[in-house]
Amino acid sequence: MARTKSNAAERGRAAWPKLPLDEAGFLRWLGPRAHDEAVHVEDLWLCRACLLGVPGALKAFARERLEPALAALPESDRDDVGQRMLERLLAGKKPKLSEFEGRGSLSRWLRMVALREARTERLQAKREAPLMAERLSGAFLPTPDSQLVKARAQAALKKALVAALLELDEGDRKLLAMHHLDQVPHGEIGKAVNTPRSTVAWRLQQARQRVLESTRSRLRRSGLSEREVESLFDLVNSRVDITFSALR
Repeated sequence: MARTKSNAAERGRAAWPKLPLDEAGFLRWLGPRAHDEAVHVEDLWLCRACLLGVPGALKAFARERLEPALAALPESDRDDVGQRMLERLLAGKKPKLSEFEGRGSLSRWLRMVALREARTERLQAKREAPLMAERLSGAFLPTPDSQLVKARAQAALKKALVAALLELDEGDRKLLAMHHLDQVPHGEIGKAVNTPRSTVAWRLQQARQRVLESTRSRLRRSGLSEREVESLFDLVNSRVDITFSALR
C-alpha cells in the first residue's frame, strides 16, 4: 500500500518527538521507502537520529530497542555483547545500523544481530580457551625457586592445571583471568561484569576450589606418588592463597 512522503515523516516525528530531524533530509534518505506502508518509518527515524548524532538518540535507542533485544541472551552475555553491538552499529564510515532498511521491525533485526554476535563470541571463546587455560595455569604454578625436584612432576602439574581450568565454564575462567592475569581487584571486576563485589569474591573462591580439587584428582591419576601429589598440591595452594590475598 502506498502512502505520501509527508505521512512517513509525520509518523517518524510523532514516534520520536524529542529527536528532531530535518524532514526533507529524512525523506531523501528514505527514498522509495517513504511510499511503502510496510516499511517501519518510526524505526528508521530513530536509526537516522542515531547515525546523525542527534542528542538523546543513542540513549533512546539503547533503552527502547537494544536492551529488549539483548534480553534474548543469557544475562552473563548481555553487557559484553551490547557494548560490541553499539560499536559495530555506529562506528566507521559505513555503520552497520545503516544496513537496516525497515522492511521488518528494528527490534527483531537487533535480536538477530545480538544472537549472531553472541554465537560468534562463544565460538571465539571456545577457540581461545586452551590458550587462556595455558596462560592461566601460570598463576597457579609454584614459582621457580620452589625447588620442584622432578621435571616430570612439574610437567604433570601443568597438564593437570590446564585440564582443570578447561573444565570451568567460560564465565568463571574469565573472572580468574581478570583477577590473576590482569591483576584486577574484586571490586573492579564487579563493576566490569555488573556483579556485586561479594558475589565476585565468592565465584572466584568457588572456581579456585574446583580447579584445586580437579588438579589434585588428576595428579593422583598421573603416576606420581601420594607424597609427590601432596607436596605439589601444597605449593599450588600456597601460591593461589598469596595471589588472592594481594588483590582483594
